Order: sequence, then structure tokens, then C-alpha cells
Amino acid sequence: MSLARRPKRACRVPGCPALVESGTCPAHGGRAASGWSTPSQSAPDRLRGRQWMALRLAVLSEEPRCYLCGDFAHADDVVDHVVPLAAAGTDDRSNLRRCCRTCHGQKTSREATASHRTAGRP
Repeated sequence: MSLARRPKRACRVPGCPALVESGTCPAHGGRAASGWSTPSQSAPDRLRGRQWMALRLAVLSEEPRCYLCGDFAHADDVVDHVVPLAAAGTDDRSNLRRCCRTCHGQKTSREATASHRTAGRP
């Protein structure tokens, strides 16, 4: 059984002659022809899969409290990158801390706001 493909359409960026399956062409931040987006330069350095899960479990078991508010551990705590990956942080153990969901959401929001300001956005 073969799947019918949708006809290609013009890139959403005005004046771009590229044809794409949806959205924008790779030159304008869209998906590559394979359907996967281009990984960031830091992507190969990131831990994934079993390695990340082992490190995550180690952080959660070693640290009984949220490093921001000091609240005791909850089942839904996350492992936070003190220096965000987007700001050249790493998956090194020294950059990882246990964080409750509330504090993590607030920290992520502050970081997003700060990155918008530094990028010249209002």
C-alpha cells in the first residue's frame, strides 16, 4: 500500500520560489527535505537516551531538595541546567540541579524573557 503524498506548495515566505510540502523551505527555517529539522550545533554534545536517564536519576537521588526554593523532593521534580543549553550550558553534572516544577517554570520564563531582550526584541 503506497501513501499518497500531498502536492508541494510554495514556501510561505513571499517571493521565495522554493516548493515545500508545508510551511517554509529550509532556507527560511523550515524542515529539511528529509522531514527532520536541522539540529543545532550543540546537539551532538547533548546526552540522550540511557545516558541522560542515568545522569538524571543520579541527580535526583543525590539532591533531596529544589536548589532554588529548598522545598523537599516531589515525584515530578525535574533536572535543571543551571546555565541553559541555549546559553552554552552543558550536560556536565556540575551544571545540573534538582528543581521543583514551579521554580523550573519561573526560571524558564525569566530566561526566555532575558533572551528576547538581548536579541533586540521588545
